[in-house]
Amino acid sequence: MPRLLQVEYRRFGIVQRVEVALADRRGGHSRAFERYALELCRHVTIQDLAAHLGVIWDAIKAVHKGYLRKRFARPRLKDLTSGAVVFRFALPAW
Repeated sequence: MPRLLQVEYRRFGIVQRVEVALADRRGGHSRAFERYALELCRHVTIQDLAAHLGVIWDAIKAVHKGYLRKRFARPRLKDLTSGAVVFRFALPAW
C-alpha cells in the first residue's frame, strides 16, 4: 500500500499529499530489500541471510512469511471466470 506524505512547495506556497510506494506500511524496509532478500532466501538459510544483510533473523522471516501469505492465499472468488469445478477421485481397483 502506498504511503501518503505531506509535501510543501515553498516556492509556490502549496501543500499537497503525495503517494509514495517505496515501502509497505507495516515494514521498515523497501520493496527492493524484500526482492533481494527473497532471491537470496532461495539459496541460503534465513540465519545466514540475516547475518549477510545485517538485520535480525525475525526481519527476514517476516519478509518470507509475507511472501508466502501473498503467494498461497485463498483465491478471490469474484475473479473467477467460470463456475465449473472438476474434482477427480481415484477409486481403488478391487
